[in-house]
Amino acid sequence: MTTKDSESHGLAALRELSALQRESDRLYVAVAQRTAYEELVARHHSLKGNKTNLREFAAVREELAAYTAGHRPVPPPVESAELIAHARRRIEVFGRHAKAGIEGAAEGLAEAEEELAELLADTA
Repeated sequence: MTTKDSESHGLAALRELSALQRESDRLYVAVAQRTAYEELVARHHSLKGNKTNLREFAAVREELAAYTAGHRPVPPPVESAELIAHARRRIEVFGRHAKAGIEGAAEGLAEAEEELAELLADTA
């Protein structure tokens, strides 16, 4: 392999890892937003049944009103199939890079395999 081929291969690997990181970041944000929304709804229901903390109930109700009035979009749920597909993609990419001897790829592969196992256990 020539130096130019090595550089081209290295750039392709960096682009692939960059795209994978962008997708990981997108999913992380989507899950965090949906979780925050679900926790807000659960807190609202909890406080609604317990009228001891009216000030907190009013604050939670006001925050939830931004969603119900359409001022803030309700974050869609992230499907477990999407998370599983992403974990498999990470395994594919990190596996290929680990075989090529790229530093840190073996650790990324182990993390992705652990994540996939957890996701599959959660959906079983």
